[in-house]
Amino acid sequence: MAKVVGMGGGKPQKASEQPTQQAKLDLAKSKPVQCAECGYDIFVDGSKFRKISKLVAGTPQDVVVPIEVLLCGNCGEVCEELLSPQLKVLEELDKKKENE
Repeated sequence: MAKVVGMGGGKPQKASEQPTQQAKLDLAKSKPVQCAECGYDIFVDGSKFRKISKLVAGTPQDVVVPIEVLLCGNCGEVCEELLSPQLKVLEELDKKKENE
């Protein structure tokens, strides 16, 4: 039987011991996520890619890492609100490098 590590305060749990109760969410109390540029609320999958030098990665070739992003279905803008915090930081660093 598989063990899940990292849940329950660091105590390993068997997969069958995981809580099965799901949070009850009331969609009537939600608000739509909309494109900051055009206000559209339908998004499509897209990908960004980050390249890691073989010297840094310790591999024979450079490593290309795909990162999923959501694009506005109307204007194609990346939905910044749904980007991971790590990717937001990387994008800010990239912009600073471009401006130097």
